[in-house]
Amino acid sequence: MKPETSSPVFSETPIDMDISQIKDVNCSGTAAPADITMDLDLTSLDHTANDTSVEIIAPPVSTMEDSSLTPSNDELSLQDSSPSVRGSVSNSGRFMDVPELFQTVINAKDIQSEIPVGIKENETFICDNSQNISRRSMSRRIKFVDDCGVWGKGSTKKHFYHFVNGKFTYLEQKEGLYCVMKKSMRVPMAIQPPNSEVLIVKRYYNKLKRCADYHKRVTWIEQFPTGHAPVHPQVPIVEYTGKFPESCAIHGNSKKSTAEFVRTPDTVIEQIREEVKTQPARDVYNKHLQQGEQLAARDLKQVQNLKQSVRKDKGTKRQNTADDLISIINSIHTNEFIQEIIQCKGKPPSVILYTQVQIKELKQFCTSASEKPVVVGVGRTFNLGACFVTLLVFQHPNLHRKGTETHPIMLGPLYLHWDGSYLTYHRFFSHIQALLDSNLGGTQTQGKQLVIGSDEERGLIKALRNCFPASTHILCERHIEQNIKRHLRHQAGASDQQIRLIHQKIFGPSGLVNSHDSYQFELNQMELEDIVSTTVPDSSSYLSKVIKTIKTDIFLPSKERPKAVPLHWTNNACESMNNIIKLSTNWKSLKIPDLTDKLHTIVKIQYADMRRALYGQGNYQLTPWMAGFKLSNACWTSKSQQEKDRHFRKFLRGPRCQKSITVSSDGRLNIPKTPQTARKPEQRKRIKTAKTFTF
Repeated sequence: MKPETSSPVFSETPIDMDISQIKDVNCSGTAAPADITMDLDLTSLDHTANDTSVEIIAPPVSTMEDSSLTPSNDELSLQDSSPSVRGSVSNSGRFMDVPELFQTVINAKDIQSEIPVGIKENETFICDNSQNISRRSMSRRIKFVDDCGVWGKGSTKKHFYHFVNGKFTYLEQKEGLYCVMKKSMRVPMAIQPPNSEVLIVKRYYNKLKRCADYHKRVTWIEQFPTGHAPVHPQVPIVEYTGKFPESCAIHGNSKKSTAEFVRTPDTVIEQIREEVKTQPARDVYNKHLQQGEQLAARDLKQVQNLKQSVRKDKGTKRQNTADDLISIINSIHTNEFIQEIIQCKGKPPSVILYTQVQIKELKQFCTSASEKPVVVGVGRTFNLGACFVTLLVFQHPNLHRKGTETHPIMLGPLYLHWDGSYLTYHRFFSHIQALLDSNLGGTQTQGKQLVIGSDEERGLIKALRNCFPASTHILCERHIEQNIKRHLRHQAGASDQQIRLIHQKIFGPSGLVNSHDSYQFELNQMELEDIVSTTVPDSSSYLSKVIKTIKTDIFLPSKERPKAVPLHWTNNACESMNNIIKLSTNWKSLKIPDLTDKLHTIVKIQYADMRRALYGQGNYQLTPWMAGFKLSNACWTSKSQQEKDRHFRKFLRGPRCQKSITVSSDGRLNIPKTPQTARKPEQRKRIKTAKTFTF
C-alpha cells in the first residue's frame, strides 16, 4: 500500500464518524483508514531516546494477523505483560499491546494534567482525561493538544477483547454478535460472552505531516471487565514512536507567514476566550506574554481571532438594533439595572437605567434632605452606540480621592434615547422627579432645593425647569465662554484682541460674573454694551441675550444660595465621566445590550471601590467626619459577609444626626435644646458689658 497523502486536518472532527477498518501501521508509513477521525492538539515534555525503530501494533483484522500482538490461538496472557508505566517513560520504539495497556491503566500513577511541551521520541505519557469526559457529556469534541506541529489525518477505531482467566481474546462485531477471526473470516462465537467480560478499547492513530516515520497513538479503555475498574477510568495513554524531525512546517492554510506552526495549549485558549469578553485583545496578549512564553498565544492575531469568534457566538441572535432592543426588553425583569422602557409611536424604545443605591444617594446628597445639597450635573454623551446616553453625576461628599483630596464623581441614573427633543427629556426627568418626591415623609418636594447644572441645550433646559420647578438651575460657565468666542470669531469676524477684551469684561476679575451685587452688575453691563457697539456692533443682539442668560442662570443663583451654588460652576464632572465611559469601551461603539452591561459594570466598580475605602484600600478614603466608619484591614477580614454588608449600609446612610433635646427632670417633657441667654443679633460681648443703643 502507498503511504497516505491526505491533507492535514486543522479543524476538529467529531470522534464518532464511521469509516473503514484499521489495518497495521508500521514504520514505512502504511496505514489503513479507520471509522473515526479526530484532530488532536497536544502539549509535550522534553525527553529523547536513541531507538528510532517504529512498529505500531494493531489488533488482527480480516486481512492480516500480527504475531507480535496475538499468539496463534488469538489469546494474550496477562502474566507476560510489562510493569506499569509511571508518568513518562521510554517505550523502546513500539506501541504497548493490550495486556501492557490494561496493567498501565489499572496501576496509573503520576498522571499529567496535560501532555508537556518539548521533544518526544519513543515516549509514553499518562494524561488526565476529565476535561474530555466533560466535553463529551456536552456533545463536544474531545481534544489532545501537543506542540509537535501539523499532524496528518488521524483515525480512531473501537476494539473488543474477551477477558477470561487473565487472557485477552480479540473479537469482532458483526450484526450485533461477537465473532472470532478464523482464516480471515468472522465466525460468530457459539457462546456469546457477556458484557461483563468484554474489554472495549479505543485507539487513535496519526503521523506527523512533515515526517511519515514519526507516529502518535492515543489509547483509552471505554469499558472494563467487571471487578477490574481502575481508580482513574478512561485515562488516555499517549505514545510517540520515531525520531522527531528537525525540519519545521508552516500551517497548511498560511499564505503570508513562514513561521513554524505550533498548536496553543487548550487551557490557554479557553482562558483567553474568557478574558477577551471584557478586555481588549492586545491587553490579553500582553498579560499572557508577561506570565511566561509557554502561557502566551501564538501571536496577537490569534487573540484577535478568538475575540471575533466570541463576539459572533455571543451575538448570533442579535443582528441589528431591533434585535438589541428585544434583548433589552426581555431582560427588564431579570436585570436590576434596567428600570423602565419607554415606547412611543414612530421612535425606538428609550431605556432608563439605575440601581436603587444610586437613587438613595441622589436623595441623600442632592435634595433638601441634605444640609448642603451638591450640584447634580446633567450631560448628553455621544459616540457610545446607536443611541445617545444622558447621564446624571454628582460628587460624593463623604469620600475623598486619594492624592487630590477632591470628592469623587459618582454616576447617577442614565437614559438611553434617540433624539434631544423636549418630550424625550421630559419623560426621563419626570421619572426621576417622581422617585425623588417619594418616601420623603409624604411631602411633595417637586425637586425643591435641588441644584441642577447643564449646558445650553434647549430641550434639556426646558424639561428640567418643568419637571423641577422649585429647583435652582445653573449653566456651565465654560460652555457659555466657548460659545461666545466661537460666535465672535466665526460669525462676527472679531479679532483676537477684541475677543480678549470682551471676554475680560464678562469673565474677568472685575467682569459681569464677578460683580458684587446687582447694581455693580448693571454698571458692568452698560460698560460692556458700549464696547460691543463700537467693536462688533453686529453681535449686540446676541450678546444681550447672553448677558441675560448669565444673570439669570449664573450670577443670581450664586448670590441667592451662596453656600449651595458655586459661582464659577462648570460641567467638568460630566465630561470626566464621559471620558471614563469611553475608556472602558476602548473608544468603540457598542451594541445596546453590551453598552448597558458596560455602564452597569462601571456603577458596580464605583461602589466596590467605595466599599474598600472602609478599611483603607482602593482609590477613595473617608472624609474626617466619616472616620467613625473606618476599620482596620484585620477587623474587616474577620467579619462575616453579612456583617460587612451591614456596616456598608450604615456608611451609605451617613453619620447620625444628633438631635439636641432637653428632657425634664421627671421625664415627662422633651424640648429642643435652647441657648442659656437670648442674645441680640450680632452680639459679641459679654452680657454685663453689652450696651443698649437706641436709633
